Parts: sequence; structure tokens; C-alpha cells
Amino acid sequence: MREYVAEQLSDKVLTICELMNKPQYLPKIPTRLEITSVFDIRFPNCDPYLWRLDSEHGLRSTENISSGTSFVKKLFRDGLAFNIQ
Repeated sequence: MREYVAEQLSDKVLTICELMNKPQYLPKIPTRLEITSVFDIRFPNCDPYLWRLDSEHGLRSTENISSGTSFVKKLFRDGLAFNIQ
């Protein structure tokens, strides 16, 4: 019973994460001209244009993604089983 609940919960959490990762839910970065209306520019070291975020998501093979997903599911299931006992 515990494993079933943990598995169902991990599936729901992963589904929510996948849905929220879609580009339609992520905010667009403003252009340099709009930056003063969006960010507080009094701190020049915190300027978002100084940093580059890079992700390899989507570039991996489906085998790696499925193994990563199964790892996260196992992590949730084991964590919940530990907390319930």
C-alpha cells in the first residue's frame, strides 16, 4: 500500500513539474531597453545580463531521461516509505 501511494504521488509531482517547465509558464527575459522597468538596476553586479544560464535539457537521449525519471520516482518512493514507517 505504501509503495503504491508513493508511486502515485511521485507520478503526480513529476507531471506537475513537466507541465510547469513548458515555455508558456516561464517568464520572458526583458530586452536591455526594458531592464530598468523590470529590475532594480542600482546594483550593477546583479544585472541578469551578466550571467548566462545554460541547460542541456532536451539534448540528452531518451534513455538517460527515462533513467533519470525512474531515479526521481525511486527517490520519492523510498523517502515516503522511510517517513511513513
